[in-house]
Amino acid sequence: MEPVTLTGRIRVSVTTRTNPGGGGTATITSQLINTTGIGQDSGRRYRYIGADRTVVAWPPGPIIPLAVFPTFLEFYPPGPIVPPHPIQPVTVLTTVLADGSIDSISATVGRLIENPDN
Repeated sequence: MEPVTLTGRIRVSVTTRTNPGGGGTATITSQLINTTGIGQDSGRRYRYIGADRTVVAWPPGPIIPLAVFPTFLEFYPPGPIVPPHPIQPVTVLTTVLADGSIDSISATVGRLIENPDN
């Protein structure tokens, strides 16, 4: 296994569905776009692909950020040199308002955020 420094983008889309009594669910899809890396030991070039879809429920009442931790596991070319799996932690935070509209979306790479309120 060797360290691989990645460069690229992540596309995040959120689809919400509200419940009649309040709250609802959010489908959060995270997709890697044009993400490549160079192996620090081998100099080998890798192309990372993948998408993650997570469904998160939110309760009625005060809105808090919904946190998901997408996992991207595919890389090309496969071979005897295996870069780290999974890619460094990615945290996607989405704030959904009571009516199901999206207030904010953010993605952070490399720092695992377990409680977005701290």
